[in-house]
Amino acid sequence: MCMAMLAAASHAQYTTDWLANTFGTLAAHVGNGARSMWVAPEGVIYTSSRWDENAGGVAIYQNGQTLGTIGIHDEFQGGAITGNATSIFVALGYNRTFGSGSVGRYNRGTNTRDLRIPVSTWTGIQYADVITGLATGGNLLYASDFYGNRVRVYTTDGVWQRDIGVQGPGALALDAAGNLWVARMSAGVVVQYSPTGTQMNTIQMAAGARPASLYFDAAAGQLLVGDEGPDMNIKVYGLLGLPLQVGTFGVQGGYLDTTSGIKGQVGDKRFTRVVGIGKDSAGNLYVLNNAWGGGWDLGRNGSTDIHAYSPTGTLQWKLQALNFEAAAAPDPATDGAFFYSGNNVYTGSAGGTFVANTVDPFTY
Repeated sequence: MCMAMLAAASHAQYTTDWLANTFGTLAAHVGNGARSMWVAPEGVIYTSSRWDENAGGVAIYQNGQTLGTIGIHDEFQGGAITGNATSIFVALGYNRTFGSGSVGRYNRGTNTRDLRIPVSTWTGIQYADVITGLATGGNLLYASDFYGNRVRVYTTDGVWQRDIGVQGPGALALDAAGNLWVARMSAGVVVQYSPTGTQMNTIQMAAGARPASLYFDAAAGQLLVGDEGPDMNIKVYGLLGLPLQVGTFGVQGGYLDTTSGIKGQVGDKRFTRVVGIGKDSAGNLYVLNNAWGGGWDLGRNGSTDIHAYSPTGTLQWKLQALNFEAAAAPDPATDGAFFYSGNNVYTGSAGGTFVANTVDPFTY
């Protein structure tokens, strides 16, 4: 988003600048509308988007910088991504040739697709997520087939192994014992299954909770759950014996909390939709927010908002792409110190500062 700033009204002089993206060039820009994330042990971040104009739908970042993209602008569905040492696996977008419900495998060295795995029989769905979760462990790939009410298990070379029946499966994670954790977002539960598919423990979250993302922290033996419900934070569960909540990360109530800020105010630990969680081998935590403001095509107007935190929880940096196909207007009362778009408030220049999100999805 570009803006013009008047330098002297009598001569109508101006300089150009930009808002709503951390970087202002095509090569370095942060990708639009990321809705899922996988973090490699070395700290390379992969995000997936339904649409990123003139760039690939999978964006790659490290240390607060853009490394490049994979694919074309509409190649991916955006809702699920995972990886291992050699490959990433991404839910593919609807395609006129093979429809919906497929997963693509991409070589991390060449960034090219070398395999397509048809996961779901629901191949005619253009705009909704069919594959809603992905995870890898050893030589196995797990994929949530939402409309098929099952998690499908393949080798990482795409050979089917078995199905695990789960009603409306979503985000996935594997613990140290190889047990599978499955988020059922609308039910507010996270369910554990043995490696052979036997149901084990169930985490029943509070009323209104919506588990949207999962990450197993092997070093701590904990399961991290991104809650998209009114708490808008990360729940931390210990897995010794029965799963037990042992903590949280983030302000309870997120950006809508009024005890530590103004309602709508975003920033350090004031999360919106936590759609991705990951850690690197150094213990740094990465949180992907998809700030409210989506549309008919799965949130092309939603925002990419990545926060990186040190092992002690200190904010290190942010990467943001906050606006797509929209406009903003300067606030006349502050002589343009603040800019207002349809759902966000900004200030500053050279990328600007994300001040607030004006959508309250729970009250309205």
